Amino acid sequence: LGNVGFSLPVALYNIRNSYRDGTGKNRPFLEAIRPLVSTLVAMTLFFIWVFMSPNNILELDPRCMFYLTGTVFSNICCRLIIAQMSNTRSELLSGILVPTLVSVVLVMIPGVSATTELYIMYCLTAVVTVAHIHYGSCVVLEMCHHFRD
Repeated sequence: LGNVGFSLPVALYNIRNSYRDGTGKNRPFLEAIRPLVSTLVAMTLFFIWVFMSPNNILELDPRCMFYLTGTVFSNICCRLIIAQMSNTRSELLSGILVPTLVSVVLVMIPGVSATTELYIMYCLTAVVTVAHIHYGSCVVLEMCHHFRD
């Protein structure tokens, strides 16, 4: 709710102001909202999982779910920051959404037990955490090589 209620309106407001004031890069509107696609897809996937969970996953382990969603959104934001810093086009869909989509689909299979759903969430959390750490490490190494040369 915080992302939809606060972050998204502020992002759209800032996009509008940059066009009005001429302070942004003046990209076409579809190109300017491109970074929001991964965020909206991730938000939709997690809303579907939480609201349609057969075992009420948010009640089973809310801390893990909050950590999972926070890590996914952090990864998406870090990729966007790097794309902005390097003046490259941001990716439309983050690769971290693939295991998330697979997990949501697996959880929606009828008859999934609470233990299985928790196991899927814990596995996804581990995968997302390792992927996020790997991405950060690779970025730091690449920057070290760039500044050394």
